[in-house]
Amino acid sequence: MNDVFVNAVMQDTTGMLKLSTPPAPDLSYIRSSLLPNMCEAVVKNERYFNEFSMFEEAQVFTDSDYTSPYDATESLPKQRRNIAGSIASATKKVNDLFRELKGFLEYMPRYTHMEGFTFKKDVKPVWADNVVWQNIYVGDVKVGDLGLVAKKVTMDCGIKNLSVMVFEMDTTLLKPLISRTNKFTHLAEYPETDYDISMLFDSSATWEEIKSVIAVKEAGPVKNASFVDEYRGKQIPAGKKSVTIRLTIGSKEKTLTSDEIESAANSVMKQLSKRMGAELRTQ
Repeated sequence: MNDVFVNAVMQDTTGMLKLSTPPAPDLSYIRSSLLPNMCEAVVKNERYFNEFSMFEEAQVFTDSDYTSPYDATESLPKQRRNIAGSIASATKKVNDLFRELKGFLEYMPRYTHMEGFTFKKDVKPVWADNVVWQNIYVGDVKVGDLGLVAKKVTMDCGIKNLSVMVFEMDTTLLKPLISRTNKFTHLAEYPETDYDISMLFDSSATWEEIKSVIAVKEAGPVKNASFVDEYRGKQIPAGKKSVTIRLTIGSKEKTLTSDEIESAANSVMKQLSKRMGAELRTQ
């Protein structure tokens, strides 16, 4: 971070990491917040535009909570991933800018499937205007800040004619919505065959009862059974109905022969006959 913007925006370097050999005299601090660089980007863009918005998502580092996840001889500082954004304008009213940015944040959880934010006024950020600011919460946890960059801060940064509304949040504290338990089945490696059978059942038999009898097993040849059609008519005896069932038959190990497919279908028909008194329809 550029020292000028660190001093203007953060105003206190406590807890920041400082390079012993910086790449330039004014680039001595490692990024602990995205806002100094965000304000620097505003200064550069003010030369060309009088209204614009930006965002950045990146890692930040603080001089605390050191760990040694890779090598016991080396310690790494605490790392988080933050997201920040800004809306700058020379023409819009401050109230409009505030509502625009807050509205964006209120809609963000809907599009990213996260728990919603609440906004409170607890601790004013050092860079914020005395009135136009809010803290961002997820539940009882403060995850970031939103507000108008104070006039003195914008002047110290070199922002001349723009009102700048910014936010910054710690993405590691955001909570995704609890997802459904989704399941999937791999596509069959070997061909599967649809085999239709028509059998006579008592007219009171339901599809749920019929399907519960059919042994649909992942490891067996019968992979699925689905309802196709139900028929009552002159060819059907009184008190009976004809139900057409589509069996999906296949194997995970090989391509089944026609005899093996017939055998699997016959096994289903035997089960239906034994447990429900079903008969193969011949007309």
